[in-house]
Amino acid sequence: MLAIDGGVPVRTQRFPQWPRSASEREYNALKDVLDSGHWWQSGAGKAEEFESWFAGYQGTQHCVAVTNGTHALELICRGLDFGPGDEVLVPALTFISSASAVSSVGATPVPVDIDPVTYCIDVVDADRKLTKATKAIMPVHLAGQPSNMDEVVAFAKGAGIHIIEDAAQAIGAEWSGRRVGGYGIAGAFSFQAAKLLTAGEGGAVTTNSEDFAERLSLIANCGRARGKPGYNHIALGSNYRISEFHAALLLSQTQDYEDLLIQRTRQAARLRRIFNDNKGGIPPAVHPSVTRNPWYMYLVRLPNGISSSIDNQRWAEALTAEGVPASPIYPVFYETPIYRQLAPQFSGTCPVAEKAAKEVVWLHHSMLLEDDQGINDIADAFAKLSHWYRD
Repeated sequence: MLAIDGGVPVRTQRFPQWPRSASEREYNALKDVLDSGHWWQSGAGKAEEFESWFAGYQGTQHCVAVTNGTHALELICRGLDFGPGDEVLVPALTFISSASAVSSVGATPVPVDIDPVTYCIDVVDADRKLTKATKAIMPVHLAGQPSNMDEVVAFAKGAGIHIIEDAAQAIGAEWSGRRVGGYGIAGAFSFQAAKLLTAGEGGAVTTNSEDFAERLSLIANCGRARGKPGYNHIALGSNYRISEFHAALLLSQTQDYEDLLIQRTRQAARLRRIFNDNKGGIPPAVHPSVTRNPWYMYLVRLPNGISSSIDNQRWAEALTAEGVPASPIYPVFYETPIYRQLAPQFSGTCPVAEKAAKEVVWLHHSMLLEDDQGINDIADAFAKLSHWYRD
């Protein structure tokens, strides 16, 4: 009997918490800022130190640290002067910020279907959705899996449009040995509480364009050059600044980021091997050109032969009852209540994404920091459900 129906759960031990318990290093980082009296991003502080580190880590020339990943995307759209009448191609299966950032400047996010294996943007469908109003394509590196950047770059070049990478979930991810965030005009990252590198909130824009970086920095600092006193506002901007506390907290976590990534990668591979053997779920694809996936989340599709009477919401609830916390993946963004009002014409336009939205669950990346027994428990819970619900 399944645990959700009163049976004995597969696992009773809790998985590792995230964010992890604060270390002395993190306490000291925050105390140093507190004692310094330099609490805000005003030049030559922790924010600039983090920007330098993050640009180097992602292999880009510039980084502008901001308040959060949503604002990072909005800032890029503002920096490109997108507005009413402009369109941006956005994968349908993504967190709403990918679309709402475009809407926030008055432009239209046009949903594009996804590849059924990687769940990233389908460039063939993007070509079908291309119009004279299209200004950019936004590949979303979903759950840490890089989009097919060879295809995206070729498409954008042929169409004469910008590439905006939504890399919120892909810190350290690589396509063909090159890290994401520098393939187009800019990339957006997030350091929200669930993210792989976290300060509770925070974000960053990466770019290889010095002019664009300077423009974004102006907009993010109320239209004034960073570190300049007085009221010499030379651009129309807003306040997107990250705080010194957030930047210091992020810097304190950079020292063991690689170690955690390696551990997640090892356990993700182990889980994949078990899934391939026991058929309890369909694990995420590993594209041969993805040379690094940081495994923000582990996506699993319901196995073949499962009753049509169960969807990923019920599957996630049953897994959680078995002691393996899981959540259904996002709905397609145009099926959220707000976009049903704003863009009802998009309903049904991305059938592959709509199907995945009902069949895929994901496991939090902290679960990949468990030992081998913990990974076995995850697979056993899926196998138990698969046996129970199989036609």
